[in-house]
Order: sequence, then C-alpha cells, then structure tokens
Amino acid sequence: MIRSIRKTSSCKEPALRKEAVLKRNRITAIYSKAKVCRPNHPHKCLMYEPGLINLFAKSRNYSELVWAWKGWRDAIGPKIRTDWERIIQIKNIGARENGYHDEGAYWRLNYELTDLQQVVNKLWDELRPFYLQLHSYVRYKLYQEYGTHVNLTGPIPANILGEIWAMSWLNIYDITKPYPNVNAFQVNKGMKEKNYTTHDLFVLADNFYQSIGLPAMPKTFWELSMFTRPKNRSVVCYASAWNLGHKTDVRVKMCAVVNANYLYTVHHEMGHCQYYLAYNEAQPPEFRAGANSGFHEAIGDTAALSVINPTHLKKLGILKEVDSNTKYQQNINFLLRRALEKVAFFPFALSLENWRWDVFSGKITDKNLNAGWWEKKLKYQGIKPPVPRSEHDFDPGSKYHVTSGTPYIRYFVAHILEFQFYESLCKLAGHKGDLHLCDFQGSKVAGKKFRDLLAMGSSKHWSDTLHKLTGSCRMEAGSTLRFFKPLRKWLEKENKRLGNKIGWD
Repeated sequence: MIRSIRKTSSCKEPALRKEAVLKRNRITAIYSKAKVCRPNHPHKCLMYEPGLINLFAKSRNYSELVWAWKGWRDAIGPKIRTDWERIIQIKNIGARENGYHDEGAYWRLNYELTDLQQVVNKLWDELRPFYLQLHSYVRYKLYQEYGTHVNLTGPIPANILGEIWAMSWLNIYDITKPYPNVNAFQVNKGMKEKNYTTHDLFVLADNFYQSIGLPAMPKTFWELSMFTRPKNRSVVCYASAWNLGHKTDVRVKMCAVVNANYLYTVHHEMGHCQYYLAYNEAQPPEFRAGANSGFHEAIGDTAALSVINPTHLKKLGILKEVDSNTKYQQNINFLLRRALEKVAFFPFALSLENWRWDVFSGKITDKNLNAGWWEKKLKYQGIKPPVPRSEHDFDPGSKYHVTSGTPYIRYFVAHILEFQFYESLCKLAGHKGDLHLCDFQGSKVAGKKFRDLLAMGSSKHWSDTLHKLTGSCRMEAGSTLRFFKPLRKWLEKENKRLGNKIGWD
C-alpha cells in the first residue's frame, strides 16, 4: 500500500516539471486540431473523427488513401517532434532521480515483473505463426483489389488496411471475406428487425451481467450517464467508463447508436463499471484499481466475447439458424472478422511499445526516431509506408498514445487476458465444443469466480489474481489460439492452395 502511494518518476526540479507539462499541452493541442485538407481546396478538410475514420473505412482509391495517410502524419509529426524529444529527456531525468534506469522501466513497474519485455515477446512468438498466415491471406486479397501496389512477397502498404494506423483491419473485411456469398452475421439488420433502441443495448448488457450473479447497475448509473449524443452541446464522444469516487457512483459516457459495434462497446464499458463496483466495495482506496493496467481493458472484452458470438446472438433472436454447411462458412467468416480486429492488433501494440521502450533506454536516439519506428513496423507487422519517410518526419506522433505519453503495453496484455478469462469462464459454465461458440450467460458458477477476481482490485500481485480465476499464474497465448483454431486450419489450407508466401522479404 505504501509502495503504491509513493511510486513516482516525477522530476524533483519544479521548473522541469512545468516545462514538461507546457510542452505536453502544446503537442496534444496540435494533435487535437490536426486536419488534412484537399489539394487546391483548402476549405475542404478532414479531421480524424469522423472524416478520416470514414475515409479509411470506405475508400478503396489507393491515391486518396496515400494522400490522407501522408497528410495526417505531416499535420502532426514535424510540428511536435522537437518538443516530444525534450519531454522524453525530462521524463528520463525524473525516472533516474527516483531510482529507475529510465521512464520505460518505471512504466513496466506496473506489472511487477523483472522481465516484462521477455514475457510479452515470448507470447508474441507463440502468436506469430498464426499472424503470418493471416498476413499472407490478407496480402493476397489486397493484391486482388489494388494490383501492383501490393507485392505478393513483401510487406503490405500501411495505407490500405482500413484504418489510419493499421491497428485494426476490420474495415477491409469486405475485401477479405472468406465466403463472400455467405452472410456472416447480419447483426445490424437483426437488431433493426427487433426494434432495439439505444437504451435497450444498456439493458441487455445489464441483464447479461446480472445473469451471472453480478449486481445491477445502480440508479445513479441510469440517471447520470451519457448514453447518446446531446442535442444542446458539443461533446467528446469517445466511449469511456468513469469511477466517480463514491462506492456506487459509476457511469459511462458515449454517443451510442444501435449497431453491432456499440452492442460490443456497451458490454465493454459496463464491464469497467462492474470492476469499479466490485473493488470499491471490497477494497480501501489504495487498492481500487485493476490488478494491472491490462486487467481493466480485458474485463469488458471478456463479456463481449460471450455476447458478440453466434450462440448468444441466436438466443437474442438477432440471428437465424442455418444449415450445417452454411454454418461452417458463417463461422469462418465470423472468425476472420474477429481476427482482423484482435489478431492484427497484437503486433501493432508490440511494435509501438517496443519502439518507445528503446527510445527511453537510448537504443533508438533522436537521430533515428522515425527509421526505428518503421524498423519495428516491418519486423512485427510486416507493413511499410506507402511513400518514402525521413527523419524530418515523426510518424509515431500520429498516434494519440505516443503524443499524450500513455503507456500502451496494457492493450497487448488485455488482448491476451480476455481470451484467457473467457476460456476459464466457459469451462466453469460447462461449455463443450468450439471455444468461439461459448456463451456463459446465466452461469452463476462462472459469475462467482469472475466476481471474486473483480473484488480483489490491485490488493494482490496480478499473477495471484489471475490464478484465482484461471488456475495459472502466467499470461498464456493458448486461449487465443484455441479460440481461432478453425480459422487457423482454414488459413493454412487456403494459403497453401493459393501458393501464398508466408512472411515478407
């Protein structure tokens, strides 16, 4: 408890702390106002949300995607690079004053492991063969769409993966769909047919958590949360959950609409709220936090895996039953869609944080920040910039978490843990068969174990908390691989049939 209160990496010199704050404010302001304007049309500009999000999701015009990709990076990177470099210097001064090798070492302290880098890289070694199969298949499909812009034996151009950072490939599902003539899961259509309202999404999530024995959301949650976009004021719509200090004052803030993405997001954010309620009640203030930074993100996604799957959606009447052959094809489509979102994310997160750890430690210096960034992108993701980049550029600055100084390995950890939690809860619920078809709704046995984990907060080492639910003290990639097992087999056969190269030159 004392250690959690005392740990810091702040500089002892007030002038340096003030300088770092001022520079951080300046570069985050540049980021928040960044926009990309059309050539010869200076008044036709796109900000990140919703303009660039929609463009990368929908456009299949290679040149337009290059323009937007480059424009976003040009609007931020060169303007913030010098200030960002100085912030790193100040952060390292503070870390060393407090007994750490560098700021990266201080960040890793959250995981209470002496070898976190080796742990996450080992997990990646287990996942990488599956990612290489996915990468090879996606590259082939993108070659069919974009022709010679894509080299069938090389890395994929970063601008054509459906998202401005190539973090999630979900938006190119239409290009990569294994069985194009089979409707995977028409969730939006099914929800519309059942006349769901936005409020219904939150009721569904609340009912799901209650069905496994977790508490109902308190009255204040329903009265004080922001569920939809207000009509009378401008707001930030990025979905988030909030713990307002009082034991039962938990809320969400989002601008939800009725679609499959928000059905997922609502269950995810309400998972945060369940975590808050559990450790607010069971723990003193010092231990009211996730067991480590990855736990909080994993909790809601664990529930969402149970909800956004064929079994649960059929229970809700959103999906209709189909014959066995169509069911297999639907399942492969479903798993590919999930892999574009989940599996593609692992190397993105690892490339970002390994780059930043190397910057903190001095392995990557101010002279090769951008080159070091693209070396990591090539090594882990197998992607390349669509246009030449130099040290005049600062492409890492195009990602908010780099600009704001937010640690990122938590998201890699969360993606590992959500499948580990999910498989354990499915076993407790008595599920048999393919893991991706498990729905643990209604299992009080699973819910009791889940609640015990949530109530522990950060009072124990996270490995003890993990053991409480899973029986293992270690993060393991096996659950992720078992979830995607049917897709892994399908990709191996398909890549072999097509003669696709695995990996990149």
